[in-house]
Amino acid sequence: MLTVKQVKARYGKLFADVHEMAEKVEELQRAVKGGLLDDDLRTRLYETREIVEMCRNNATVNTGEHEVLTQIFTGQIMYVDPRDLSVAPHLMMRGIWEWSVTTAWREVVKEGDIVLDIGANFGYFGVIAASLVKPKKVIFVEANSKLVPYIKKSMSVNGLLDKAVVENVAVGDKNGTITMNFLENHYGSSSGLDLGAEVVVRDDTVEQIEVKLELVDTIAGRNEVKRADVVKLDVEGLEPEAYTGMKSLVENSPNLKMFIEFTPGRYKDATGFFKRLRADFNYVYEITEPDGKLETVKSYDALDFSKNDSVMLLVAKNVVG
Repeated sequence: MLTVKQVKARYGKLFADVHEMAEKVEELQRAVKGGLLDDDLRTRLYETREIVEMCRNNATVNTGEHEVLTQIFTGQIMYVDPRDLSVAPHLMMRGIWEWSVTTAWREVVKEGDIVLDIGANFGYFGVIAASLVKPKKVIFVEANSKLVPYIKKSMSVNGLLDKAVVENVAVGDKNGTITMNFLENHYGSSSGLDLGAEVVVRDDTVEQIEVKLELVDTIAGRNEVKRADVVKLDVEGLEPEAYTGMKSLVENSPNLKMFIEFTPGRYKDATGFFKRLRADFNYVYEITEPDGKLETVKSYDALDFSKNDSVMLLVAKNVVG
């Protein structure tokens, strides 16, 4: 094992170079916000920033059977299950998940906010929110009971349990139960919908489990939350139903900003869902890749599905940025 002195001698210059690069990237970011860079250079900048963040912080340690402790790009540490082939490998090897969404998320969440991470998976977005900006409360909502212990451990190890609540339920347009289709190896793709071809494409197997189903409004009421500031809604195709179940919260949250994974191919009425969002929120943005830039969207037809079958939307009561 290397001594501290040997580590400094071997890697000290590398660490110094990475931090110097990080400072230059931050300086360029300020130029981006000031409109001083063109689109191509801006894209290259954000790609460079992602590499810098990975180099600066990521580390992974095996802590037991089916458990790994990893450090994400912000410096916070998280527990994940290495058997997962969807989100965990990215957190373990890169310390980052969905960089464009992460960039926008960090800009939007503010100190004192009440945050709901619905479809939390390992809790990546909630951990970032709770760690960096000191929100008032973070509620993690995750249907897969296998993931709940990892979220709780991550909050504990970062000293954030006092501001966190973990709810092990699925969300929908009614209170009751739902049969969830949990993929054995791809935790992030599990859904209350029939996974069909996705199981074949991912060469995975499905375990069907009946779980508790609740309105988001029910969850909010139980936690004495009357308004929310930031919500992430990513429930693998059941976003329209989940949104129906948060009617009261949306109406009573004058500063609400909501991230929604919008996947038309999974919805019964995608255009209708989009129109509901347009009616309830004054601003609709599409989060572009790779830089997390917010593009204003006026109509369903303006959404860009050229790269993926889904887009990440940010809908807001008030202007963002």
